[in-house]
Amino acid sequence: MFRRAAAITSSPVPPTSDTALSVGLYAHNSTTPADAKGFSGTVAGAVLVRLKAENLKSLLLSQFQDPRGVEWRKEYRGLERALARQLVGFETIGIKALTTPGSQGGAQEGPMPLYAQEFHTYGPLAARLPRYEGLDLRNVGRSLEQWSKASGIENGTVEVLEYLKWKVGEEA
Repeated sequence: MFRRAAAITSSPVPPTSDTALSVGLYAHNSTTPADAKGFSGTVAGAVLVRLKAENLKSLLLSQFQDPRGVEWRKEYRGLERALARQLVGFETIGIKALTTPGSQGGAQEGPMPLYAQEFHTYGPLAARLPRYEGLDLRNVGRSLEQWSKASGIENGTVEVLEYLKWKVGEEA
């Protein structure tokens, strides 16, 4: 019996669009055989990511035409997975911080919006890829802005639209 189910749907994106949707997935504490590819565990998360770029078609199509496209897609998949890992690893309340008059920035205890969290899960990947070494990982939102520029996206952004997080045995 299913205790929890979710679906992500979207209208088809026209070939001339500058926007694409994708999903990053991560399952923590996987105890299944290696051939399960890590999609089962005690805590799991999924992020719906919007990629917007004037050069989207060339970024996505180039994966079939030249090695740089294959590398770019691998880097993008790494970012999606890091976002899903971030929400599995840290208590998260919402995506973007609400700004209210008189609110003060600075360190905060307890659950925080995703974009306000330090981007711990992307650091190891960024350190292996020279073009991302200088990313400011103190804040997921800022990191996504900088990643967009460093990755070769022209006049665009990477943005988290929605997320799901669940634990084994958790009631909805």
